[in-house]
Order: sequence, then C-alpha cells, then structure tokens
Amino acid sequence: MGSILEELFLGDLVEVDRVPMLVTYKLLLDTKDRRMSIREVKAKDGSIELMKGVFWDYDKMPNMLISGGIGGGKTYFIYTLIKVFMEIGTVKIADPKRSDLGVLAELPAFKGHVVMEKEEIFRLLEDSLEMMIKRYKYMREHENYTMGKNYAFYKMPPYVVIVDEWAAFFTTLDYKETERVLKVLMPLILQGRQAGVYMIIALQRPDAQNLPNGLRDNLLAKASLGRLSELGYKMTYGVRPYGPVMIVC
Repeated sequence: MGSILEELFLGDLVEVDRVPMLVTYKLLLDTKDRRMSIREVKAKDGSIELMKGVFWDYDKMPNMLISGGIGGGKTYFIYTLIKVFMEIGTVKIADPKRSDLGVLAELPAFKGHVVMEKEEIFRLLEDSLEMMIKRYKYMREHENYTMGKNYAFYKMPPYVVIVDEWAAFFTTLDYKETERVLKVLMPLILQGRQAGVYMIIALQRPDAQNLPNGLRDNLLAKASLGRLSELGYKMTYGVRPYGPVMIVC
C-alpha cells in the first residue's frame, strides 16, 4: 500500500512498522515547507538537520550514498554538506567529471582540497586511509584512552571525503586500478566511523556495476534527490524506499 498512500497524501513514504495485526505507514508531508536554506543547516553533536524533522546522525549512521538524476537537486545538497562539514572539520572533494564541484578548486578556501584527475583521486583515497590509521594510533596512545570512545572524545574534528559522479570515475578503471581503489575504500567505509573519517559518494544511479554491493550496503545513510525510477529506488535502498536509513529531499 505504500506507493498508493504516497499518491493519496502527496507525501514520501519513509518508514513502515510491522507488528502482529498492525502495519503503520509513516509519510513525510509538506516537504516544500520543511526545506531549510543552506545557511540554516548546521551540525550539532554528531547530527545534521537536513530538513525540518529530518536528521542525519552521522556518528551513528556513518557514510552516505547520494543518488539522483539531472535537475533533482543533488549538487545543491552536496554543497550544503560541504558547507556544514567545513564549519566543523576537514572536507576533501573529488570530481572526476570536472563539473559542479570542480569549480570549487578555483576558490582560495578550497585550495588543495579538490581533485579531478584519476591519479589525484587515487592519492586522495590513499591519504585518507593513512589519516584514519594515524587517528587510531593517536587515540590508542592518548593519555586518556578509553575503550569505545570515538574521535570527538579526543577533540578531533570530522574528516569527510566527498566523491561526486562516482560512476564516471569507477567505470574508467581497469582491473588493477579497481583493485587499488577497493583496497583503500573498503577499510575507509568499514572502519572510519570511530576515527571520524567519513565517505560520501554521489552518482545518478547506484547499480552494482558502478558500486559493488559490499560498498553500497555499508554506506548506511542514503539520500535520494528528486524522483527516481522504481529500479533506481531499489538500487539505492535495496527495497522500496522506506526505513530508518532513508532521507528524501
């Protein structure tokens, strides 16, 4: 009934709760009224309010997959995340298509933070893995080391890597280059949370050819911009788009 209720109430289905004898459908209504300007979006205590009532708790739900076609708002959404994380930490950006994010390289504030060439993207991912390893070493050797505490306990800021147009990069790789990328990307995604190292990957459609399932499933926060096809929703969320990890803007 989910898609029928979406059409009936002109909302987005965000959660379905099933218990014996009862199914509850939760819809996000008045999405236009819930929009926030880029200046209003802030990070606080490991969480970002992306829309009124819609939060990304990036410390609990690390890494993000962003999908959406041309004109859906994907670029503006990424600009918002860049602005928010630059206020509290470090942001590294890769734009293999030299398009919307690539222009940031011309701004003084982004000098050394934006890469576009294939080899530069390789090095960015490898440097980020090295940063993660150094952070874990720092935490283990800290005089106040406490098991289970994350980067924030040790007063370290978030370190965020954003790769836009991922498919344009990944589809150009040969076998050895693919192996090189996955060798660093998997530990970054699987182990980066406690060290405060996060990956944000954006592309139009996250099919398995461009984003292996092992990676896609561990990008725990998922955002779709605009309206996707039924297949696009399935590729992004694995099922019809509802559940606690979904953000629809």
